[in-house]
Amino acid sequence: MPAIDTLTGYASAPSSTPTALTMSSGDSLTVKNSPAGAFLTNVWGLQQTTAGTIRIGSGRIHNLTDAMQFKTPLAVCKPYLPMEFGQPLFSQDTLTVDITGSATAGDLEIVVLQLYYPLLPGSEQNLAGYADLKNQIVNLLALPVAITAGTSGGWSGAAALNASYNRMKANVTYALLGVETDVVQAAISVRGPDTGGLRCGAPGTRNTDQPSMNNGWFVANSKALGVPFIPRINGANQGSTFVEVANDENAASPNAILILAQLR
Repeated sequence: MPAIDTLTGYASAPSSTPTALTMSSGDSLTVKNSPAGAFLTNVWGLQQTTAGTIRIGSGRIHNLTDAMQFKTPLAVCKPYLPMEFGQPLFSQDTLTVDITGSATAGDLEIVVLQLYYPLLPGSEQNLAGYADLKNQIVNLLALPVAITAGTSGGWSGAAALNASYNRMKANVTYALLGVETDVVQAAISVRGPDTGGLRCGAPGTRNTDQPSMNNGWFVANSKALGVPFIPRINGANQGSTFVEVANDENAASPNAILILAQLR
């Protein structure tokens, strides 16, 4: 089955000298073993003090240390790659990712990478394509989940889908279309039985010029790539499916709003 895997890493007070990421607990820059390989579908970052640079490379892609180099703006989580194309990755290859920043003591600068596996044995992730859902939507549901974010730079604040409001119906399937937030985060993710234990994440900012970067993130990716990219969640799993955020040292706790579609 196909699978999305959203990874985060951070560096503490990086200077103008590129600093390797410390990956969040459970995340790894080594591509999972897949007979179909993988794709880096997008990358973004969060820097709150000064603009910086993110570099990505590996021995199997264009350059070892800087096949991709991005300038990161302040306090905006805007994806850097066009949605229509992904960078092919290879099973068991390890990416090198580093970042520059403000060199301000205590500042955490964050990088988010989203990988897509056309086939990941054992993942059991329930994904749909845009065309699969067009005629299945019964109702839309905007579900707030209050998050208490941590300060360590990794994933934090895990709260069940029903932690704030018990709104999903048991044994009814919902499609996760995108997310909204009232406070900027590096990323907001959903993880549970229907995602195969992997994180399906989106940028945690309000892109007012491109709302689909938030409230339609998974739909936009599915349409652009032509693949199943929209997580489907059984309402019976709302208590065991968790929303998490990747945040910096400021611990700005958000209300994550999940944009869901009830399906037939």
